[in-house]
Amino acid sequence: MVDPGSTNVVNLVSCPQEVWPDGNLTFPETRLGQTAESLNLCPQFTTRAGEPRARRECVGDFISQPQWRPLVLLSCFEGDVNENLDNLLNMTVTPENAEEVARETASLTSNADDIGPSALMTIAGILEKLVAANNTSPAVASQIVTIVNNVLQIDRDATFEEAASSNSPSRIVAALESFVSALHSNGVGNLTEVQSSLAVVALSIPRGSLSNGFGFGSSLPISGADSLTGDRISVFMDKDAQLEAEASIFLPAEILYEVSEGGSDQVPLSFFLYQSSSLFQSPTLHDAARPEEGFRREVGSRVIAATVEGVKIENLAMPVSSVFSLVNVTGENETVHGAQCVFWDFSLNDGAGDWSTEGCRNESVSDGVVRCLCDHLTSFAVIVDIYGQQENVFLSVISKLGCAVSVVALIITLVTYLYSKKLRSKQPQQIQISLCFALLALYLVFLVGIEAISPRAGCIVVAVLIHYSTLASIAWMAVEATNMYLLFVRVLNARVSRFVLKASIAAWGLPLVIVIIILAADYSQYDSPNYCFLKPGNAIYFGQLLPIGLVLLFNFVVFTLVMRKLTCARKTISSSSDRSGRQETIRRLQNALAISVLLGLTWVFGLLSVFQAANFAFQVLFTVCNSLQGLMIFILFCARQKEVRQVWWEMLPCKKPAVRKGEVSGTGLESTTRGAISLSSKVTKETNLSEMSQAQS
Repeated sequence: MVDPGSTNVVNLVSCPQEVWPDGNLTFPETRLGQTAESLNLCPQFTTRAGEPRARRECVGDFISQPQWRPLVLLSCFEGDVNENLDNLLNMTVTPENAEEVARETASLTSNADDIGPSALMTIAGILEKLVAANNTSPAVASQIVTIVNNVLQIDRDATFEEAASSNSPSRIVAALESFVSALHSNGVGNLTEVQSSLAVVALSIPRGSLSNGFGFGSSLPISGADSLTGDRISVFMDKDAQLEAEASIFLPAEILYEVSEGGSDQVPLSFFLYQSSSLFQSPTLHDAARPEEGFRREVGSRVIAATVEGVKIENLAMPVSSVFSLVNVTGENETVHGAQCVFWDFSLNDGAGDWSTEGCRNESVSDGVVRCLCDHLTSFAVIVDIYGQQENVFLSVISKLGCAVSVVALIITLVTYLYSKKLRSKQPQQIQISLCFALLALYLVFLVGIEAISPRAGCIVVAVLIHYSTLASIAWMAVEATNMYLLFVRVLNARVSRFVLKASIAAWGLPLVIVIIILAADYSQYDSPNYCFLKPGNAIYFGQLLPIGLVLLFNFVVFTLVMRKLTCARKTISSSSDRSGRQETIRRLQNALAISVLLGLTWVFGLLSVFQAANFAFQVLFTVCNSLQGLMIFILFCARQKEVRQVWWEMLPCKKPAVRKGEVSGTGLESTTRGAISLSSKVTKETNLSEMSQAQS
């Protein structure tokens, strides 16, 4: 015989009736495989009046007990969000319909992208009507906190700045605080609402248990999470607990002993924590910004507030203590200088409110933690001064201007050399042509694409091209150094067969190998979020700076050897030549300048700007010299050369070149160092000018 007490009857064909935890939605018993509609219908003032507010499906396998699927909420409004919010604003809000109005407003504001400046003004009006309705039920309280939290999700500063003209943000804050105040007045009891961007705590504390004071705050986030959670919000009676908080406030016992609620022994306290300062629009901060100087002033912390119901707290002998961990509000290349404790004064700005320092002072600022002391209660925060690196703007301007000038100079140089067969037929000029092409590619890609970070694929292509052309340019400078070594130092056996061909394979090929290796290993190294170039890391150290450093070292050695040769040659000339010391000094200076530019000594400034702490001077030197290399090449090896000027004369219409009898022509370093070459021939006594000419051909 079966014991009825041991029998458990399970319904395998339907889901039981269920009431949603907040009591707003009820679903009837529904057979397996069918979809249930909520018994709760949209209110009459909505566009879907009388239709269900939600749906959910009953599923199962006829073996185990059926289960409800997650519900699908249905909006009671259709059409434009702003229009629907206007309809809610135009309604008469009563204690009876306040919960429905609050719920629908929360639903309409759930998508922050739909909220514009005009919607903020409407939301402020709806909140003020909800406060006036004086329905302080937990359901209404929860929906009001949700509405304000939804507004805080808006990440468009322009929306709040435009809405500030109507005082909408400040009105929303005032409405929230007024509603929580009404909770205390109506004796509703304690309230704790924590959402992603807003936490509200209202409670009444026995006065006798607060001899040490009372605090409220949020703990530091874990793993960089920005959203608030319930476990991060706490109240405490130990002032030292503030040190471990992201934002906290501690009320001294002096406040708590001066107040009581209706003759009772309860102290009514309210606390608010805003993750964003967007509702606190400050004309003072806006007016302080100086974009042309790279300066702006921002709220650099969370905003925390405390009130004691029915009492205006001010001029305290024992100040209110608040502690803030500064949050990151800086952009790239921006730094924070200074922090100031402030409070929100609703009486400023014609009632719209503004930040003020009156009655507040910094107790300490250390390691990103600011301790504030104020002699009154309200909303508190920390204002920080943010400075952009003005030198970066300056460097950007001179870099782009220098690159543009170099592009024009390089184009003229290339056109000149390619036009004249005589100019392009010799080995040094062929090297210079390749160097000009590499630099021209670098400057053009830099000007067009360095800041074109969107689309990302295009930015990566630009980064690759800039990297490759930079390496190719420095490689051709190494080729030029090698050629000068053969010309000035290694006079004997200076001729290398197919030198230009071999040099081209190395100078164009090796940079390509480096770029391909980086792309194959991790192409994202070229995907920098702020500019189109290599990201800081091993790729830029070993794929950019190391090759440049090695070439620089090689060029420096060659530079030293060549300068030594020229110095020795100058001493010989001074003992046998009738030329004045002034002419010798000018010639030596010209040679040194030409060699230093072509060997890429400007990269010394670049390396120093990376490894020196005070690097702005080196950055300026590097930027100016490097971006103007094209112009220097044009001046030294075009404008200053008689043979090139003769070609320009020939290029003019109806002009014929005037050939001077006995004139010795030369370009580049050949013409600027004719005396050194001739002297070298005399010293070695094993070569002559004709052999030297053959070595360059």
